[in-house]
Amino acid sequence: MAMCRLRNGHLVLVFNDSSTERTPLSVALSTDEGATWGRPVSLEANPGEYAYPCVIATSDGQTHVSYTFLRLVIKHAEFNERWLTLLSASD
Repeated sequence: MAMCRLRNGHLVLVFNDSSTERTPLSVALSTDEGATWGRPVSLEANPGEYAYPCVIATSDGQTHVSYTFLRLVIKHAEFNERWLTLLSASD
């Protein structure tokens, strides 16, 4: 699990959305200091093991997540808050 604060103060949490597996790897947004969280958005949902996430927010408004796949490969995802907000609101 990893978390960072965006420039506007919102929080981004990256976590395995399972109590027993390391998949899916999901990301959620909080706009109220972590009191509530938006619906998680899946970064990786395919079978496998996604672990050891690290998340940073950069000055250009992007969020970068790195994590391992099967503890053999390091993967990277990049997104912005608008993408996360749109996907967490869709059904």
